Amino acid sequence: MSFPNQDRRDDVIYILLNKVKHTGEEAEDVAFYDADFEGKMIDQAVVQQHLQYVIDGGYLKGSLVKADEDGENSPLAVCKNAQITSEGTKILRMKYFMV
Repeated sequence: MSFPNQDRRDDVIYILLNKVKHTGEEAEDVAFYDADFEGKMIDQAVVQQHLQYVIDGGYLKGSLVKADEDGENSPLAVCKNAQITSEGTKILRMKYFMV
């Protein structure tokens, strides 16, 4: 999956990669909630598209699964067996300088 440059949101990519990076060394399911996006107005489709983008790009290992929609506390997206790759760690260091 690729995005036209104007549609790709680097802030979303950073949040996805950084959350998985800080979950630990072992692969585990990671859910992304509204609160993870620091008050940014974002919808589920955008999060899912960006999550698929970082998986397809080799920045994360894992698979996008449909999140249960149980109301306002339901996740926007879930990555099953999420684990950041060395390429994902590298992009966090080089592009975002925050890790």
